[in-house]
This record gives sequence, C-alpha cells and structure tokens, in this order.
Amino acid sequence: MKKNQIMAPDKEMPDIFACDRCRKKLSNDGEHFYELQETVSIHVHCGFGSKTWGDLNNVNCDLCEQCIYELIADFARVSRYA
Repeated sequence: MKKNQIMAPDKEMPDIFACDRCRKKLSNDGEHFYELQETVSIHVHCGFGSKTWGDLNNVNCDLCEQCIYELIADFARVSRYA
C-alpha cells in the first residue's frame, strides 16, 4: 500500500510504503531513502474472461526489495548497468 504526497502535477513520491507481503513500512523521512527507491508496485488490469484473477478485475501489489527478491530471484534475468 502506498500513500502518495503530490510533488508536482505529473510526479508523485511515496510518503508511506507498506509491503503487502511482509508488512514492512518505509517512510519518506530520509532514513529509508534508498530502500524506498527499490520498491516495486505491480498493477494488472485483467482482460475479459480472465480465469486467473477474474473477469475485468484489477490486481495491485506493492513489494519491498527483499520480498521481490525472494519471490523472483530463481528466474529473474539480471544484467549489469551499462
């Protein structure tokens, strides 16, 4: 779950972030500055007739860096920053 603070008309910066998996809370107070940048938000709009999530449903999930690593590390493709 993210609560956003409006910074500019086209930009939002998370004010509070809570991981939907481990419930870890990160705040935009300077202490979690770098960790907050590594969070992942997944938003999926399901299509007509979706048997997995349900017909035309929306799926949202916010994950911290550690949880996303634990969930996808076995099959993720990692490349060096160029």
